[in-house]
Formats: sequence, C-alpha cells, structure tokens
Amino acid sequence: MITGSSGDYTRWLAWLEDFGRGVDHDQSGLPDFDTAWGEGMYGRLLERVEQASVARMELWDRQLIADLDAGDLSADRLGAVLAAARRRLLPLRRFAASPRFPDDLRKPLQEALRQSVGSAQRSLERSAAQSDRTGLAGSLIRRGTLLADIDRPPDPSPPPSAPPVDGPPTRRILFH
Repeated sequence: MITGSSGDYTRWLAWLEDFGRGVDHDQSGLPDFDTAWGEGMYGRLLERVEQASVARMELWDRQLIADLDAGDLSADRLGAVLAAARRRLLPLRRFAASPRFPDDLRKPLQEALRQSVGSAQRSLERSAAQSDRTGLAGSLIRRGTLLADIDRPPDPSPPPSAPPVDGPPTRRILFH
C-alpha cells in the first residue's frame, strides 16, 4: 500500500463520514494516520476527524436526552438509561483511542471526549439536584456515572458475536 495515496484518503473520508452518522466499522483495514501524507492532506483529514468526533458526540447527546425524556424516570429506568448511554460511548472511546492515530491526535480526542461526557454528567447531576427533593436521582446518577469507563482503554473492536451497542440487552436462558 502506498502511504498517503488518494485511495487511503478516500477510505478514511468514507469511514469518518459513516462514523459521524453513527455507523460503526472496524478500522483494521485503514492505514495509520501519517504526517508524511503532506500538510494539506493530513490537515484535511484532521479536520474530518474533528467533524466526525463532534457529530458522533452530538448523536450520543441527542440519544441520551431522548432516553431521559421518553417517560417516567423510575430508579430502574434511570439506571438503564445511564447504562445504555455508557454502552453508546464505547465507539467514541474506541475512536479516541484508535491505534491508527498518532499520540498527538489521540490525546486531544480523548480529552475532548472526557470533557464532553463530564459536562453531560454535571448537567444530569444539576438537573437531579433541582428536580428531585429526595436525592435518589442524584445518588443514582453519581453511582451510574457516565464517566465510569471513560479512562479505561476500550477493547480494540467488538467481538463478532457482540450485540449491537444501541440494542437492548438480551437474556440467555440456561435452564428450563
């Protein structure tokens, strides 16, 4: 493979566009980001990485808001909403920690993700403090923090048999 070829650039653009729309593909077939691609091509790809990251984070945020607004937030439902939000962070965590990116790109992506998720967590805590006099929602939000796994390195890719990240959890019946 020729480093920096237009084919590499085009593949990355397509991957980043899909990622920004919420589609998760494995990165194993993509070349590593390489500063030897030249300032112009490398710079344009960096812009696309940022755009894809922001777009995907906005999708995550909109889904969290929709889940929170979708009905009565019992303790069980709130816990489920937070767990689903953490699962939906996994592709973002994989993206920010991608071995295809150089360290000087990975570190800012990881920090931006941490800041965005931290902001969402603080917003949930403030909202709970203002609307729940019992303190139960705030306690659940703190215990089910969105930041729970944010600094843990994600598995590089999902196992082939993994359920979809956005899908409901499945139950396996072991005994009849």
